[in-house]
Amino acid sequence: AKDLETPALPIPGDEEVLVLSEPEGARLVEPIKPAQARKRHQRKYATGQLTEESSFYFTGPDAALNLRAHNLETFLMLAEGVDEETWEYHRAQGDYSRWMKEGIKDKRLSAEVAEVEQDTGLDSTVSRQRIAELVQRRYTAPATTGG
Repeated sequence: AKDLETPALPIPGDEEVLVLSEPEGARLVEPIKPAQARKRHQRKYATGQLTEESSFYFTGPDAALNLRAHNLETFLMLAEGVDEETWEYHRAQGDYSRWMKEGIKDKRLSAEVAEVEQDTGLDSTVSRQRIAELVQRRYTAPATTGG
């Protein structure tokens, strides 16, 4: 029997699917996700109640705090009020971007927040503002004017 060689197929990433079609052959595409499901999930992460395991905890360097942010709205409120040492402790460890990726499940937001975390030229006030702006841009509906 003769061995048939089959071309190697590309392996899809987390956000891709493999499509086989003629005459193109195999190709990777990123499917469009339904807007309704995305909006429902965005509301859950913005104002809903995440599980204890998915929540963010401001603890500080000495674990003196245990402030639970069970959604993005609570996260922003707590972030505004925690002391500078606590804020910088979590920022230096990449905790905010890790939570955005793992707890909120938003890789794009996580990458943007990681840039802020890694910018050592920013003080705690500016880094808080930038992270808040990133979250609000993605999870807050734009204001509408009545007429």
